Amino acid sequence: MNQAAIIHRPTSDYIYPSSRNTLELQLITARGDADEAELWYWMRYETDPAKIRRQRLHVSLQDALHDYYRTTVCTGQIAAYTRYCFHLRAGTDELWLGANGLQETGTPGVPRRRGKISWAATLRESRRGLIISSLSA
Repeated sequence: MNQAAIIHRPTSDYIYPSSRNTLELQLITARGDADEAELWYWMRYETDPAKIRRQRLHVSLQDALHDYYRTTVCTGQIAAYTRYCFHLRAGTDELWLGANGLQETGTPGVPRRRGKISWAATLRESRRGLIISSLSA
């Protein structure tokens, strides 16, 4: 996968609220580079991995160099409190894109249970910057 061509920034060009509880998101990749793009999202203070939602992104536009993936997310709560990351697949390759950039393994910032670590420990980790992204009100 051409990692240099993967583009998403937490700015109004790539993510914006269309209503109080609806977000519009865009991700750009090299043309034909990704077989599948998926958005993982959850509420800011969520600590239960079972409440992570997934939504597939669809190519809405193509030009000579890029595929433009878009999706609309209805959160049910105030959209500004939503955190998210992207999961890209191309054959056997997988990439995760979050606020800290691209990663080839794991699910960056996604709340999860790890051994005997408590949910409170997971929240402390998120306050140190491991949570992927959020919108400011």
